[in-house]
Amino acid sequence: MAGVALPPARPLATRRLALDPLRPGDAAALHPVFADPEVMRWVGEADGCEEETALRLLRAASGDCAATTRGWVVRQDGAVAGLVSLDRILDGMADLTCLFLPARWGRGLAAEAAAAVLGFAFRDLGLHRVQLRSDPENGRAHRLAERLGFTRETRTRQSNRLRNEWRDEVTHGLLSREWRG
Repeated sequence: MAGVALPPARPLATRRLALDPLRPGDAAALHPVFADPEVMRWVGEADGCEEETALRLLRAASGDCAATTRGWVVRQDGAVAGLVSLDRILDGMADLTCLFLPARWGRGLAAEAAAAVLGFAFRDLGLHRVQLRSDPENGRAHRLAERLGFTRETRTRQSNRLRNEWRDEVTHGLLSREWRG
C-alpha cells in the first residue's frame, strides 16, 4: 500500500449506529469525547475547550496524518457516542482507536462500531493486519480486542509516553484471514 492513495472513509452503518466520516468541522460534536478525562485517561490530555478539539481534528486532517488516517464519528439515535479511527495506515497495516463517552460504555457499542470499521479496513482498504495498542491497565481495551477476535501478542516495556510518564504498552493483532466479519 506504500505510495498508493487510500480511498476516503465512507459512511458506515450497523444495526444501532451510524458512522460518518470524520471532518475537521466535527469539533463541536466530538468535544465532549475529547474533553472527558475518563475517556482520555489512556490517550493523553483532555481538551479544555472546543478550540483545542478543533485543532486536534485539523492536525488529523492535514499532512501525513490525512494520508494515513481514516476516522468516523459514531452516532446512536442521532447523538454522538464516540469516535473510531484507523491510524498509521501503511504497508497493509493500521492501528485501531476507539473512544466512547462513558455514558455509552457497557452496551457493546464500541465493538459494534469497531467491527464495521474493521470490515472497511479489510474489504475496502485491503489491509493485511490491524492492531490495537493499549495500556496494560486498560481492561476495557483488552476486552474489546478479545471480543473482536484480536490475539494478544506483546507487552512492550515503557514504549508509550503518557502525561510525562513512560508506560508499558500491550499490542493485540488481527490478521485479515482471522477476521470473522
